[in-house]
Amino acid sequence: MESGSVDALLSDLRNELRRKRITAKDLAGRMGVAEPTMRRWLHGKGLMLDKLDQLCRAAGLDMRDLVGGLPDSRPGQFTFAQER
Repeated sequence: MESGSVDALLSDLRNELRRKRITAKDLAGRMGVAEPTMRRWLHGKGLMLDKLDQLCRAAGLDMRDLVGGLPDSRPGQFTFAQER
């Protein structure tokens, strides 16, 4: 996933959290991390894919829905998994 796609994904995630009225403090409590850590993650700093998935689940979201809403930056190309 390209940097712009990651930024778009995190922006969509933050928008969805706002819509659900879930704060960084709420998510931090649900995941057992400090609020500053959660704020960094929500802006892509130090966020790994497994934590993003956990974050989505803690917010009652499915990461696949967020990823599915991203524009395809490489139309006509297959991922490695699809080529197998």
